[in-house]
Amino acid sequence: MIGLKRGYVELQEYTDEWHKLYKVEERVLKNLTQDHFIDIQHIGSTSVEGLKAKPIIDILIGVRNFNDLEVIIEKLRHGGYIYRLNASTKERILFVKGSEEERTHHIHIVQWMDEE
Repeated sequence: MIGLKRGYVELQEYTDEWHKLYKVEERVLKNLTQDHFIDIQHIGSTSVEGLKAKPIIDILIGVRNFNDLEVIIEKLRHGGYIYRLNASTKERILFVKGSEEERTHHIHIVQWMDEE
């Protein structure tokens, strides 16, 4: 099972299904952000094998810069993701997937920082 009702916390036993669901979403996100992303990673507790977790898939997308942020936001909105302006900051943009009552994915977008 994936998804969690708003205002409700439940930890579930790890399942390989979470990684499979991430891979499906990764393909979709790569197609939507192909001109902008540098890396996409499965993050959060559902990415850790054997760890109990809230059944929401967290994904981190590193983009080249935030200069094209409006374009990225529009592409993700068009792809069915919900932009969470109030939960976003100058350093991180947040999108969610799922209904208002039950979220299935959190998409975190950050500007890729060189190690230099």
